[in-house]
Amino acid sequence: MMVASKNIIKIRPLARGLFWLGVVFFNFCLLTAAMAEQMLPVTVLYPDVQPPYRGVLEQIVAGITDETKNRVNSYPISDGFDVGDVRQRLVKQDGGVIVGLGRRGMEMVKALRVDKPVVIGAMMITPESTPSGFSGISLAPDPAILFGRLRQLAPQVKHVHLILNPDTNAWLIGLAREAARSQGLELMVYEARDIRAAARLYRDVFGMARGVADALWLPPDSDGLDERTVLPMVLQEAWERNVIVFSSNASHVKRGALFALYPDNYTMGRSLASMAMNLAKGRSATLSPLQDFLIAVNLRTAEHLNLDARIQQQRGFDLTFP
Repeated sequence: MMVASKNIIKIRPLARGLFWLGVVFFNFCLLTAAMAEQMLPVTVLYPDVQPPYRGVLEQIVAGITDETKNRVNSYPISDGFDVGDVRQRLVKQDGGVIVGLGRRGMEMVKALRVDKPVVIGAMMITPESTPSGFSGISLAPDPAILFGRLRQLAPQVKHVHLILNPDTNAWLIGLAREAARSQGLELMVYEARDIRAAARLYRDVFGMARGVADALWLPPDSDGLDERTVLPMVLQEAWERNVIVFSSNASHVKRGALFALYPDNYTMGRSLASMAMNLAKGRSATLSPLQDFLIAVNLRTAEHLNLDARIQQQRGFDLTFP
């Protein structure tokens, strides 16, 4: 009798634990189903392009799909794309939101002319280039995150120089000034509307730069940064004068810039989906700089700038050169 009593004492806690585990799992399933039910259907339009750009767009769509619990219909836009068919499906659909990727995706969304919330992304957009009522995430980096990384990797930097076209990046200049102030940096902006003016300004900047106290931010637009002529000159001058160069293009790091923040495509897709859902709930249309990044670092440049010890303390780089 004593043995049987001991067995009961051992089994009952196990059974009770399994029971409550089942309850938790059941409630989790109900919660997941309820969340999926609340998600609106999402229509994604993106250009039908060749690799490697196709892979980039597919990563963004995967992020949107996961964020919305698989409630996505995606349409690659090829030459024979049937706008009328997609329009009819959207008109019959109850609710829903639309995400346009790339310039062709945005143009196709405009051509659909359906009354649904729209978010655009995967391209360089500004408040001036974004259609009224559309929300969007630009590929232009958030200066607050960019400068934060700069301070982590090179805290001795005091001045950041930026040469760019004000006609296409006025909103970015405003964000950059605010971010620089919050990081204790002095932002020095120089306006150049063509390659010749930009090349002259880059030489002027290197003429006044004082080693690692100065950093040069290569802007996200390519108007003044010709990669065959201006970029090699910039990187050579930076190397010789120990000036830090950072960018939002990982290929610049491979060629000698200290670091770059480049898009995390999957996470950007999730952010686009969240923005679309918020727009559907009645939030106002907004334009946001990119906040989902990966980081690339050039270790040889870091060693040349005597930043290698600092770099070694940092973890989680996504890409390193050489």
